Parts: sequence; structure tokens; C-alpha cells
Amino acid sequence: MKTPGNRFLRKLGLTSAVALGAATTAYAVPVHFDIDGAASSVSLSVNYNHTAASNPSVSLASGLDGNIFDLDLDGGPTSATFDFFNLYVDGFDPYPDGGTISAEITADLVFSDPTASAGGGADVSLSYSTVFDGCGWWSCDYDTVLNGGSLVWDPQPSNVVLSDGTEFSVTLSDLPAIQSGYNTVSATVTLIGGPGTDGTDVLAVVPEPTTLALLSVGLIGFGLRRPRARLPL
Repeated sequence: MKTPGNRFLRKLGLTSAVALGAATTAYAVPVHFDIDGAASSVSLSVNYNHTAASNPSVSLASGLDGNIFDLDLDGGPTSATFDFFNLYVDGFDPYPDGGTISAEITADLVFSDPTASAGGGADVSLSYSTVFDGCGWWSCDYDTVLNGGSLVWDPQPSNVVLSDGTEFSVTLSDLPAIQSGYNTVSATVTLIGGPGTDGTDVLAVVPEPTTLALLSVGLIGFGLRRPRARLPL
């Protein structure tokens, strides 16, 4: 039986449901990342070595496989940084000649979740110079040591776009001042677009809490409005 009370209850229930739905709607969802250390790789190729120092070498960072994290455009962290690989450089040339070393690095960072990879290439330049180490009774000593070096990525990895619309970037750190010994290159994963259903990027478009509160109060007020009594003709 349709009575003013029943119509009022139905209207109030519908209004509450709409308000609750508006308060909980969000377009961005967290994206889970899991680095596949076993499948990731890094290699170095020496173009020339005009010194007596050993060639530089590279190796993946310890614990690379344990990097697991979530990125979220809706108020959570949107990027994560971790150690990717190490570049080892010999800081001493046993002969007092000096010279330079040129090399290229190729790296590929692989994800087991989501299934994707990002790779880039870097140029490495090292220079050695001879320095005076003092004189003894019979002769003077000179050492040839590393006095400068850099690693520059060119190009950086391209953005990764998945079939569900998820898009993220991988940025590998440059090394503007290489030191003798181990130098660590880091990787930063940044979420750009969340997953969508149409294969396009879906950014985090979430109504502000104040807007939701005003909308809810207005709808509830509309639901509490009593219907006017009809006067008999």
C-alpha cells in the first residue's frame, strides 16, 4: 500500500545509498610491483682502455629480488626507489702513464608483477692522472689514480604502458662523480596512470571530502523533506 510514510522511507533509503556511494567512489586503485631479480640483467662493454688499470665491471645489487611495493595515485606513495646494480672501478693504475677508459652499460629491469620490463643504456667515462708520491734515496715515486668519472643514461627507459591502462616510468640514476670502488645505480619506479577498463590511462580523480560531505547533507535533507498534504477539492 502506497502511503506518504512508505514513500518517505523509500526516498530516504535511496538518498542514503546515493550518498554512501558518492562517499566511497574512487577511480584510482593501488598497483602492485614485484621486481624479478633473477630475470633482470646488466652488462658492460669496454670501448677502449688507454690505461693499465683493470676494466670496470658491473653486478646486480644484493637483494634486488626482494623489492616488493604498492603504488597508489589516491593518497598513497606514487614512487619507489631501490638499488639496481653496482659499478666497480679500479682506482689505481700501476704505471705512471695516465689515460682514459670508455665503456657502455646496458641494463634491463624486469618485473614479475606486473609482467613488464624496462631497459636503458649508459655511457661511462673514466680518467686517470699521474700524481707525485714523493722521493726516496734513489728515486721519486709517482702514482696514477682515478681523478674523474661519470655515468650518464642515454636513453633512459621508455614509459611502460600495460593493456589495462596502467602506465609507469623507470628512471635510472646518473653517476656524475664516480669514485674508486663500488658505485651504486638506483632505479625509481613512478606510477603515472592507474588501471582502466578501456586500455587508456585513468588518473586519480577522487572527489574531495568537503564536496562529498556537502553532497551527502543535501541529499539527506532532500530525503527528510515531508510531502505536502493535499487539500480536498
